[in-house]
Amino acid sequence: MTNHTIDNKLSKVIVDCDNTMGLPGWEVDDGLVIFYLLGREDIDVLGITNTFGNGSLKDVEFYTKKLLFDIGRSDIPRFTGEPFMNQNPKLALDIRKGGDRYAHELKAQSFPSEAAVFLSDTVNKYPGEVTILALGPVGNLYDAWKIDHDFFKKTKEIVLMGGYTGELFVGDVNCRELNLSCNPVAANRILRAECPVIVFNGHICLQAPFYAEDLSRLEYWPEDRLKIVTAWLSAFAGYFKGLENAAFYLWDLLPAVYVSHPELFDLKNVVVNPSEESLIDGMLNPGESEGSVEVIMPDNILDVDKFMDVLEEGWRKAWELEKSGWKTK
Repeated sequence: MTNHTIDNKLSKVIVDCDNTMGLPGWEVDDGLVIFYLLGREDIDVLGITNTFGNGSLKDVEFYTKKLLFDIGRSDIPRFTGEPFMNQNPKLALDIRKGGDRYAHELKAQSFPSEAAVFLSDTVNKYPGEVTILALGPVGNLYDAWKIDHDFFKKTKEIVLMGGYTGELFVGDVNCRELNLSCNPVAANRILRAECPVIVFNGHICLQAPFYAEDLSRLEYWPEDRLKIVTAWLSAFAGYFKGLENAAFYLWDLLPAVYVSHPELFDLKNVVVNPSEESLIDGMLNPGESEGSVEVIMPDNILDVDKFMDVLEEGWRKAWELEKSGWKTK
């Protein structure tokens, strides 16, 4: 295995995520993003910063470390960031299981976290070159800005998954927003960042389902890894009349694909007027009024088949590199 190196010809990306792939019964999309990015020859993953979100920070930290260790990529820098500290009291109850998803959360850490320091140091090292994929709550970015108020000015772009423009249903379930709403104060600042902000809201993500038949795109994976994705499909079987018709949504994969293939999305400049109050529910409040801000917010995947093929290409290449000990990456 080669050491992690920087290639100035590649897109420099930091993945700020709440990965829980491997935790039984929990989301897998962040993990699928990591596999995809590591298979992209045009992307250099500078590091991964972890935040609470899908699960507690303790779970996110553990399963991200485990994923990197299992695939032989512990050389990729990984940093622990923001835990749940009641940033939004509505999130105390886990809407899916009826329990407290943060019951085992870490205690509040001293400021700044190692994730915030890494973010700040890296954009200072590569001003105007770093894309931040913000795939969960955005408190780490907010804390990096607290360290350096020019942080956003030095960032190439923030590509985030989160926010609603109205109610969002999966089957008959009205789903709560669980990214921007996790830290409404931080989200409001990030949406007003002094760099391009590309927002993939929950609604466009419904255009990217992953069906049981799509498991064939990962059929070369080890059985235990494939079972993790199959189990997540099974969790949605009740919405789709059985496993054979089941699907989950590739939420975080959309912003990941955007980095290399923005042409696959109907990119639009959209004026929104979020507030800390509206973001408690993850609402972006489209429309111009006092205090509004313009973001880039795609509303369509222009070629879903191509989108899925791009993902498969990245996943397959990552597996080939993993088998080779990452000797060519």
